[in-house]
Amino acid sequence: QEPMTSPKWNLYMYLSVNSSIVYSLMCIAQVYLLNYHGTGSDAEVTLYNYVFGSLIIWILFLSNLASYGISLSLWRRNTAKVMEWAYEEKDFETLEKILTSNFVIDLDMTCDKSNLLIKALMDANADVAKKILTAPKKRLNLNALNEFGETALVLACKSGFDDICSCLLKKKGLDLSKETLSENHGMDGQNVLMLASTYNCKSVVEYILSMDNDNRPDINAFDYRGNDALMLAYRNKHSYIFGLLKSHLGSTVDGLFI
Repeated sequence: QEPMTSPKWNLYMYLSVNSSIVYSLMCIAQVYLLNYHGTGSDAEVTLYNYVFGSLIIWILFLSNLASYGISLSLWRRNTAKVMEWAYEEKDFETLEKILTSNFVIDLDMTCDKSNLLIKALMDANADVAKKILTAPKKRLNLNALNEFGETALVLACKSGFDDICSCLLKKKGLDLSKETLSENHGMDGQNVLMLASTYNCKSVVEYILSMDNDNRPDINAFDYRGNDALMLAYRNKHSYIFGLLKSHLGSTVDGLFI
């Protein structure tokens, strides 16, 4: 279950390609010298040999380069599947080694429409989710959906992972459009703001309230049970979020907040 290639193989290919370039330059230099300083039939034969040798070297160089590109592409595709396998087998040591590597890997190259971040958040595995979001040179579709139509931001809210929500909100490519944030999720039909108010995700509430009125989802919307974000924060005793929403809505909730 290891990747098809290794850093040692990549070093070999690097040296092979560069040695081809060096030898080709030597052949070109020799051809130049013979062209200006060589005389007689020996020079013509030698010139022919070096031209032919240079052509062969360039063909080898191009074939090596093509093989390197194809193998690297296969390695990246295979590595994404190895990461998925390592996660399912709870081999977090292998998973961390790949995530912290300096290779560019597409984490969406799996068998389904989901990705490793979605899987980790569905399992409420905050540690793996953080490592995925902070991994260098790893390509990831932040708007991927699970089978229930939930994004990584929705799943992070439902698990109460405010730090992961904060990390997601700082990422480029995350869909934070009014339509997306207004979508209802779960049996209660709660949008992102309602979920954040229910599970105490302060960064999400702060971000939504900081949006301008034209692009911000309706903060007065109700779920299927007739609760808005303010009432959900009140019922779940999230005083900070309750205060934020109350200041924006300019309304009150009867009773004491404990």
